[in-house]
Amino acid sequence: MSLVPSLSNAQPPKLNALYARPLPWLIVLAAALVVIRVAISPALKWDEAEQVLWAQHLRWGYGEQPPLYTWLQWCLLQAFGPCVLALALLKYALVALTCALMWLAGRELIGPRGAWWSAVSLMLLPAFGWSSINDQTHTVLVTAMTCGTWWLLLRIVRREGRGCQREFVALGLACGCGMLAKYNFAPMLAALIVALASVRETRRALFGRGWWWAALIGALLVAPHGVWLLSHWHKATAITFQKMDIAGHQWGLGLWNLLGALLATLALWALLALVAFRSGWWRSSDGALPAPAWLRPVFGRYLGLLVLMLLGMVFAADVTVFKDRWILPMFASVPLMAFALRPELET
Repeated sequence: MSLVPSLSNAQPPKLNALYARPLPWLIVLAAALVVIRVAISPALKWDEAEQVLWAQHLRWGYGEQPPLYTWLQWCLLQAFGPCVLALALLKYALVALTCALMWLAGRELIGPRGAWWSAVSLMLLPAFGWSSINDQTHTVLVTAMTCGTWWLLLRIVRREGRGCQREFVALGLACGCGMLAKYNFAPMLAALIVALASVRETRRALFGRGWWWAALIGALLVAPHGVWLLSHWHKATAITFQKMDIAGHQWGLGLWNLLGALLATLALWALLALVAFRSGWWRSSDGALPAPAWLRPVFGRYLGLLVLMLLGMVFAADVTVFKDRWILPMFASVPLMAFALRPELET
């Protein structure tokens, strides 16, 4: 079924409400997912059983994963007990939050329809739209914090850093929580900060008045777990290194698996977006506002830095295994970038 007719400016009232106020619809989606999960089976999956076990106690670290998801799970287990309902409520609330934050990030750059497409596109990234909904835990949380970080940084840039002290405080919270959600948040954040700092307009906003609040709050949030990580380094990294299957100079295998992970993450969305918009991706359209001048260099450098990091893992660290859920936080913003660079699509 073609999606092109739905792109006309004459929108049904219900669709206009969906684009402008997606949160109620996302809450309905999360509630439906909770009901389905509870109805399917009381049996726990691997990650769910792991959370029930870990969330019996509050600690600064749990195995190879940072502690934030388990802390949040502990709160719900205190309220509902060790049951599927408590596990499903947290995960699917985070799914709705992730889409809402991506919608907010999109609204900083494009109209409500384009922002909604960016949010819904997350469901076309299998590591989020399928694996995270069915089995993953920490991946859902780190994706939510990734979307929140993008939203706050884009908001700061759009306001040129003026009067953004509250945004910098919130950014510090988002970055600290992202690091406490999953360690693959770090390369995403590093690439995004460097890309923003490399362009004059965005650098001025990034280091606007009160920027140090973000660094201070983020560091304070992460510091206790950082101390735990240093004292439990082998325990926290052994399983991760084993999963990466580090093998000397098997670069061909590493590149092949990296390409497979990238395709597994983005190919479905790219294919459906091409089918939906066809030549709109490269055809100019009158009446559309041009994208900001800083957008293309920031997005291009961000993606370039990520690719360099991943290639460094192959050639310098001899990593041979990549999984789509590992690179999801790095590339979850690709649909947003694409729609922001082609604002003509909204017309």
